[in-house]
Amino acid sequence: MKNSDIKLFKRFDVAVFIAVALLAVSLFLSGLSSESASALTVNIDGEQRSYSLSESTEIEIESNGVSLTVTVADGCAYVSRTTCKNAVCSHSGKISKAGQIIVCAPAKVSLKIVGSGGDYDAITG
Repeated sequence: MKNSDIKLFKRFDVAVFIAVALLAVSLFLSGLSSESASALTVNIDGEQRSYSLSESTEIEIESNGVSLTVTVADGCAYVSRTTCKNAVCSHSGKISKAGQIIVCAPAKVSLKIVGSGGDYDAITG
């Protein structure tokens, strides 16, 4: 058998490669626009309030001896100031996608982005 008789790829191999590449591209493109967040839900010790992400505002919260300032701007929400000792909530950063949550346990406050997207990025089994 000569070296010229050996083929690196067969027709079926090329077809499978193209099919996998097309599937990967379509999954990537569908994931880009899967979530559209529309509102921020603030739960304060069981009481729930809702705010639009399209309007810039600062929300002052006093709960369980802790003061929080929640800032909503540019479609994102974040804790800009807190008086709790560990300040984990203010270090959580900005949230903007449906299903993302910030919790301040000492204040019994949670912030959650709600919208038309799913609550999960992926489900594995």
